[in-house]
Amino acid sequence: MEFNGGAQLARPEVIKTQLGKRLRSIRTHFGDPEREEFCLRLGIGKASLANYERGDRIPDSDVLASYRAVFNIDINWVVTGKGAMFEADRDRPPGQVNAEILEILTDSVQRIYLDLGQKPPARRLSGEAVRLYNDLVAVVDDVNDKEEVMAVLPQVELRLKRRLQQATAEPGTGKRSA
Repeated sequence: MEFNGGAQLARPEVIKTQLGKRLRSIRTHFGDPEREEFCLRLGIGKASLANYERGDRIPDSDVLASYRAVFNIDINWVVTGKGAMFEADRDRPPGQVNAEILEILTDSVQRIYLDLGQKPPARRLSGEAVRLYNDLVAVVDDVNDKEEVMAVLPQVELRLKRRLQQATAEPGTGKRSA
C-alpha cells in the first residue's frame, strides 16, 4: 500500500501467470465480488484464492472441480486457455451427446456409404455415427460449437471413408459392396 496524505492507495495486483489471469477473470465475470464472498461459494480460503489469482500457487484438482460445480467453468479452459470459459450445454446430463450434431454425423455416414456403393443396415449407420462423433470429440475443442464441428468434419469423414474402404478390401471382414 502507498500513502497519500494519510490515505492508503491500493497498489494494482500483479498477476504472474496466464492461469492466474484466467482465474481472476472468472471472478471479474461474476461482477468482481469480494474474495471472501467468492471463497465461500468455492469452499476455499481467501489467502488461497489470492495466491491462485496472482499465480503464486496452482490450484489442485479439488479446487478446479469446485469452479466447475459452482460456476459451470470449463476446466480445460482454466488450464489451457483453449475453448470457452463456460461448459457448453450444462443442462445436458453427463454422457449425453448433442442430437443435432449426431444427426449431421449420421447423414455424413450415410452419404459416405452411398459414395462407396454400400447399403449398410441402420444399426451400422448409428454405430459409425457414434464412432465419427468420438473421432470428432478427439479433434475439436467444443463438440457443441457447430461452426468448429463443420470445419473439422471433412477431416473425420475422410478417416471414416478410408477405414471403410480398407475394411471392404480385406477379405473376411463381412463387409461387401451393395
